Amino acid sequence: MSLFPSHSSIHLKYAGFLRHVRKNVTKAEEQYKRAIEVNPMNADAIGNYASFLHGVHRNIANAEISYRRAVELDDSHANNLCNYGLFLRFVSVFCTLYLTFTYQRGKEQLRGVGKDVPVRISHDSFYF
Repeated sequence: MSLFPSHSSIHLKYAGFLRHVRKNVTKAEEQYKRAIEVNPMNADAIGNYASFLHGVHRNIANAEISYRRAVELDDSHANNLCNYGLFLRFVSVFCTLYLTFTYQRGKEQLRGVGKDVPVRISHDSFYF
């Protein structure tokens, strides 16, 4: 890395090594950010960082932003498209489970009051 400090792909590969082999997510994140800083148009780096944000930090909002950016930069990047699709599937399943759980909990609370009315769930109470 000292020979090519401005080479985005080197930082990206090192970030993957730190994440998966060394299990050092703090240093890995630094390298992902460095790869993007060196080349903000590197769809591969942005897509890998999105995967990191989702997989390690469970930061769904920023992962979504990063996936969208990566796909905007290269809409034929197979790994980014696949990972973004899996991410969207995860979010969809998560939302469905959360809303179902919230609805059931609301119905149970209303049964205690003796009312059996539909429960409305406001999107304002749903956070990522």
